[in-house]
Amino acid sequence: MKPATTITFLVVLFLSTTSISYAMPTDGVIFPRKGEWKLGAEVNFLLKKEMKRPKGKVRSRQYFSTLSFAPVSWFTLDFRLGCGDIEFAAFDADAINYNTAFAGGYGFRVKLTDSQRADTVLGADIIWGFQHISVHPDPRHVNGVKNEICMDDWQTSLICARKFGWFYPYAAVKYSKVTLTRTTSQIDKRKMAGSVDRVGMAAGADFIFGENITAGIEGRFFDESAVNVDLSYKF
Repeated sequence: MKPATTITFLVVLFLSTTSISYAMPTDGVIFPRKGEWKLGAEVNFLLKKEMKRPKGKVRSRQYFSTLSFAPVSWFTLDFRLGCGDIEFAAFDADAINYNTAFAGGYGFRVKLTDSQRADTVLGADIIWGFQHISVHPDPRHVNGVKNEICMDDWQTSLICARKFGWFYPYAAVKYSKVTLTRTTSQIDKRKMAGSVDRVGMAAGADFIFGENITAGIEGRFFDESAVNVDLSYKF
């Protein structure tokens, strides 16, 4: 087994035996060409996320148009604009479904090593990134009380990837902080905010179809169950 493959396998194995959670898409490993753009569409399903402050479970479906720009070959800016919903089930109450409304995000990625270079460490791509997503669904009225919610997710990630022709698998270690803010319109107008920060992981692959079209899939699991898919065009 080659060194890069061995290290990727060991990272996945180590993290799979620990308590990990709370992740958002890492934006994968495909960069636009220098001075060019990458336009795409992405669907992100957060199937289950457990919060400790406030105690409860969160689900979310997010739909984005994505845009990336690379001013240089080793750095890219990433943007998301779309919509999303949130379902929150507090520990001591029924779940509330907040209908789809605004969602957006931004971030960047830096390619620290390039597997196409002969002097690359272990023949792998190492990519460091930062991402932020914010979801602001419509409020819901329950028993005459107006309930509002928003979710913010900040994340930094380190990806190890290896390209095999059109197939580009990767594993990522990440640190993520999730903040959930709820507001009710009761007489005392309570505003409740809570956050959870954890080390986690993601694993996925990008697929290259010709010079300009790419697709990707990424999963997050264990304490969190989530998956995202995307399709992009470089120009």
